[in-house]
Amino acid sequence: MSHNRIIPTAAAKRNFFIHAVIFVIGVVTMVMMHKSEMKAQGGWAYPWHAWVIAAWSLGIVGHMCALWTSYEDPGMLKYEREKKQG
Repeated sequence: MSHNRIIPTAAAKRNFFIHAVIFVIGVVTMVMMHKSEMKAQGGWAYPWHAWVIAAWSLGIVGHMCALWTSYEDPGMLKYEREKKQG
């Protein structure tokens, strides 16, 4: 039983790249906002952005894994073949 890796399409790679660029822009924006909050409050502000960045990072990792570590399911291929045959 062989497992064939699914090659990501150009559109899938583009979507991941867009996701990553927006992530970087969002992280930089949140860190800058937090720094200005700290300055306004005199040195300390709750690091609210850390929760958002952590959750979003998991989303990026999941997107990356789904894109580059997907394999064909031989059982599903067999099921589709049998379904066509009736």
